[in-house]
Amino acid sequence: MNKNTVIWLVIGSLFFGGLFGLMDMRSSGFAFHVVLTYINSIFIVFLFIRELFFNK
Repeated sequence: MNKNTVIWLVIGSLFFGGLFGLMDMRSSGFAFHVVLTYINSIFIVFLFIRELFFNK
């Protein structure tokens, strides 16, 4: 993994985590929070897969 991808992973996680955290405070639904955490995980996995297959 190159440094660029790690930086994007961190930025992506912080951005989505912060964004979803704010939304979660407004509508404090547990299911809502779980769905958003799931989306965040998919995003991170997608970045890893992209790194593995496209940056050889």
